[in-house]
This record gives sequence, C-alpha cells and structure tokens, in this order.
Amino acid sequence: PAVSASAGLLENRALGDAAYHYLLQQLFPGPGVPDPDEEALQGSLARLARCARCRSAVQLLRFSGPGEKSALQDPVLKTQAELLLGRLREVPKAEAEGPSRFLSTLWDRLPQNNFLKVLAAALLLPPSSPRPQGEELEPGSPQTPGDGAQELVRWLLAKSDALAAFCRSLPVGLLTSVAGRHPALCRAYLGLLTDWGRRLHYDLPKGTWVGAEPQHVSWEELYGRFQSLCRAPPPLKDEVLTALEACKAQDGDFQVPGVSIWTDLLLALGSGS
Repeated sequence: PAVSASAGLLENRALGDAAYHYLLQQLFPGPGVPDPDEEALQGSLARLARCARCRSAVQLLRFSGPGEKSALQDPVLKTQAELLLGRLREVPKAEAEGPSRFLSTLWDRLPQNNFLKVLAAALLLPPSSPRPQGEELEPGSPQTPGDGAQELVRWLLAKSDALAAFCRSLPVGLLTSVAGRHPALCRAYLGLLTDWGRRLHYDLPKGTWVGAEPQHVSWEELYGRFQSLCRAPPPLKDEVLTALEACKAQDGDFQVPGVSIWTDLLLALGSGS
C-alpha cells in the first residue's frame, strides 16, 4: 500500500521537487554502485520524476498474456516503466549524449535485477490512447511510448552484458511476451538460446544433455524456454520452430535422439506441446 501510494503521488502536479526526488528513490530502491557522476544522475532522476507529473492519471491496461500480466499488474513496475519512457521522451532535448548514455548510467547505478524488470514492463506497455481533441503535446514528445520502447530495444541490442542478463534472469513467460512484441529482441533471444544450446554436450551415462560449466544453462532450462516460446501464438511459434529446424539441419539433420540437441529439442517439444 505504501509503495502504491508513492506511485500515485508521483502523478500529483502539486508535489514539490524534493518530495518527488524522495518518492522516486523509494520506487528505485537499493544502494547500487557508487558513481562519480551521481549528482548528474540525481538531476536526471529528478527530471524523470517531473516528467511523470505531466501525466494526469495512470492508464488502465489490458493484459494479453501471463508474462505481461505479472509485469504490468505490479503498480510499482508499471509506474517505473512509465517514468522511464517519459524520461526517454525528454532526453534528446535535455542531454546531447542521448538516451544510450542515460540508460547505461541507470544500468550501472541502479539495482540491475529491478532495472531489467522495469525495462521489460516498459517494452510491454501498449500505445497510449488517442489524445483528446485540442490537447497539445509538449515539444519533442511523441504521441505514443513506441519511440521510447525502440530506444530501449536499441540500447539492449548494443549492450551485450545487459541483453544477456535480460534474457537469462527474467521470468520465462515475461521474456516470451517481450519477444512476441519486439521482433529484433526475439531474434537476439533466439541467438542467445542457440549459443547456450551449443555449449551443452550429451552425457551418455546420464542419458541427458549437460553443460561443461556450472553457469551454463541446463537442458531443463533450455527446453523450458523453447517450450514457452512454442506455446505463443503465430508468428512467434513458427519463427522459433523454423530456427530450431535450421539448427537441426546445420547439425546434420539427425533423426535419432542423443546426437543433436536440436533434434532432441524438437522431439521433446513435439511430445510435450
């Protein structure tokens, strides 16, 4: 309740900057990593909070999948996502370095697991409703959060460590929802899954695929991720199955289990879907 109240207060036009700064810190908790540019970052966060004041109310959302529901039903994550997109609309005119530096600073300074969840929620926010006739946009602001979402996608694709953490640490259903919304991220996610699969080898005594290192994904995790993607509606499911068939063909197009991980994944998905 206290956090929800903080999220609601951030929408109040009458709230002073100091109060906004404090409430924003509550919504982005954690000590983070010390940064010599902390004062500049605090100014950015304050501007991010002021941007939220321009919104008269938090839009009511419709949910189309379990991953989206878990992310967007959380009022804190939803508010953080709206604040982040609002700040990205402000960055081009406020900072010559652009959105990439701003996002990298947040990545370095804020608790990373929470920041990744905020990114996912922002990528799932639907386009805003059409503005009432006669209501004007602020200079430099797009009509939908789409431009901000594309900035997030571009940043993730350019920041390999953030992309890997995004695809490894977030809930599988949430990643499937994001992949269904953003084709470029879907391709990057499939690329990582392919790389992870190639690190596994077949352990004949155990009768299963295992990783050479403890940090490698397990067969169970890899299968669960592909299973989630294949349970999504077309075209996502079709794209995933096409990618698996291509990997199987490159591996020799084996039909028997225990030789190619791609064959075994397709067999398991065929029997388990």
